[in-house]
Amino acid sequence: MAQVAVTIADRTYRMACEDGQEGHLVELSEQINGHIAHLRESFGDVGDMRLLVMASLVLADELDEAKRAKLDAQAETQRLNELRLHILKTIEAAQDQTAETLDTVAERIETIAEALSAPMATRS
Repeated sequence: MAQVAVTIADRTYRMACEDGQEGHLVELSEQINGHIAHLRESFGDVGDMRLLVMASLVLADELDEAKRAKLDAQAETQRLNELRLHILKTIEAAQDQTAETLDTVAERIETIAEALSAPMATRS
């Protein structure tokens, strides 16, 4: 198990993480620090604990929005898949109807061709 030092709100913490995840953990701590810095600019120095709570709430809100966006995207994907299936069935039905119409027209042409090729005496 790897160890990495991260700094959040001007305090350094030694954290354990899976091997190879050190960079990711540092990036996450930098995101948290970015939120804390933004909150400090907006609200002033209201205390580290309050800033950490506020940053946590901001991150939780972002996560919630991402989850909702994912669910919306999944619902839209489902709707589009259903629409695609409906369109494919419509196309298939149109192809079937076209094939039936062509068969009917072909039969009609064959009947006309037979009538035209029959000797004159049998036409009357």
